[in-house]
Amino acid sequence: SSGINAEYGDKDCVTYDQYAAKIKSNLDISNETDSLQGVFNAFDHMSDGFLTVSKIKGVLSNLGISFPESEIQMIVNQIGTDGRISFDQFQTLMLNTEEPL
Repeated sequence: SSGINAEYGDKDCVTYDQYAAKIKSNLDISNETDSLQGVFNAFDHMSDGFLTVSKIKGVLSNLGISFPESEIQMIVNQIGTDGRISFDQFQTLMLNTEEPL
C-alpha cells in the first residue's frame, strides 16, 4: 500500500484529525484565520464557499498526497453538511487537531 495508508499503518480509515494534520504539515499553515481562509480558498477553486470531495481530492493530488476518495468522503461526512464543508467547519477542523509528530 502507498500514500496516506502507508503512513498510518494500513488502517481501513483515516480520521479527520489525521487528515488535518497531514494537510497542515504539507501546507505549513498557522492557526490564524487569514491563513486558514487562504488555504480554504485554494481548495475552493470555484469560490462558492464550500469544499467538496472532488475539490479536496484535486488539491491533494496536486500536492502529491494520495488519498482514496472513499476516505475523503468519510471526512466530509464527519465534519460537513450535505456533502460539503463550509469555511467555519474547515476552520474548526484545522484548529482542533493536533500537530503531526
